[in-house]
Amino acid sequence: MDPNPRLTLTVLPLPPRSRRASVPRPALAGLVCVLMLGVCGAAPPVGEGTEVTVGVGFGSYEHQTGGCGGTRRKYAVSEPLAHLRVRNNRPSGVSWAGEVSIAPGRLASSRDEDAYFGSSDGLLEEDPTFWTGSVALRGGRHWQSFGFELGPAVVLHKDLGGLSPLPSGTAWVGRPAVAYAFADLVTGPFGGAYEFAALVGIGHRSRILGASYGTNGVAHVGDLDLRVGHGVRLGFNGAYGRRYGQQESPDLRGILHVTLDYGALSKPTREMP
Repeated sequence: MDPNPRLTLTVLPLPPRSRRASVPRPALAGLVCVLMLGVCGAAPPVGEGTEVTVGVGFGSYEHQTGGCGGTRRKYAVSEPLAHLRVRNNRPSGVSWAGEVSIAPGRLASSRDEDAYFGSSDGLLEEDPTFWTGSVALRGGRHWQSFGFELGPAVVLHKDLGGLSPLPSGTAWVGRPAVAYAFADLVTGPFGGAYEFAALVGIGHRSRILGASYGTNGVAHVGDLDLRVGHGVRLGFNGAYGRRYGQQESPDLRGILHVTLDYGALSKPTREMP
């Protein structure tokens, strides 16, 4: 046994550069997640907390009565639009939403068309106001890649003979930050308009931008939503459609809306470095 022991330090050589990890594991995992899923933990189209959306706009459309061999009366209607929606989404994904839309349309002109007597203008009804609107209340659940809301609605429209109870609902599936598909029934600012009541389409929603397009073959609705500040979003809804085969002008509607996200407003803003 050596009476004077010594401490020996052995330095192992580093592995060749080709065998070293050039990308940190967390960053590599995030890159793989983005490539495979589009985004990790994508949020549903509705955020947590309470949102209040208020919108105003304008529209014009054509209403017809009669026809089928008799006298067809065409009404040109212009209308201001107003819409209010309140939605709450819990951290568990359970949600509820209530909305009201109303449009007091005013007759701009009317026209009678008859196969035997020709056409005549200026024949207005005694009550020149065409009221259109809807009230809906829905409840549902949203997960990472699927969600739905369902509830009752009451719709006011001349084509439905006045006030009519209808179901209101929405369902979506996909990765919202990339793309998702949806189906709507009596929802949104144009839910009371008969031709825009049922739609299917595609959409995209991120923290900054939301966009969607829906159609039912004869009507088309687009929505654009942009974050302009902490908890504040501005947007526009536009609609185009035709309800009648012999319609002289299309149905057009547009509405500007602002959304206050109280869930985001309750959280402090991040300070810039």
